[in-house]
Amino acid sequence: MLVVDDLADMRALISRSLKRKGYRISTAKDGLEGMDKAVAGQGELIVTDWTMPRCSGLELIAQLREHDTLEHVPIVLLTARSDEEGKLLGTESGADAFLGKPFNDQELGATVRNLLALKQKEKDLEAVHRQLQEGVLKRYLPPTLVDRIVANEGQIGLEHETRAVTVMFTDICGFTVLSKNLRASAQGPGA
Repeated sequence: MLVVDDLADMRALISRSLKRKGYRISTAKDGLEGMDKAVAGQGELIVTDWTMPRCSGLELIAQLREHDTLEHVPIVLLTARSDEEGKLLGTESGADAFLGKPFNDQELGATVRNLLALKQKEKDLEAVHRQLQEGVLKRYLPPTLVDRIVANEGQIGLEHETRAVTVMFTDICGFTVLSKNLRASAQGPGA
């Protein structure tokens, strides 16, 4: 978990609160350092202050949401700016949760726990979806081709997968006989 705040005592307070709940913590003193640490993989969830020098919490959130591998990282915006306009701006910025300072230790813990649980359920759902896709595709395509599709290979080599096949057409519920027995009238129905 990554805690981003320009105030050392606030970083320490938030870190202690989360460490007591069993989380491993990394810290950053502003959004620039926070982004560097997030890119380095130091946060499954980010708790950030809003107002910081060099790069604010809102700027950090915008950068994270535009990053290919970090766009879905849960973010808690923890700030002294807890008026309605601040909450609206924080939520619109892409934060997953908004908590005011001074923060309630239990509320922070519950928010973090819930966001991480949602993230885990999202990962589980993606895994099930991938298994279903593979299962359906393997019914109709060669398994080696499905494996390449799932691995997202750019060129899957369809031009090399030519095979001779037999196609058989069958009469569906006597449709062929029925269509031969029905004669269309040049004058239309009822003539």
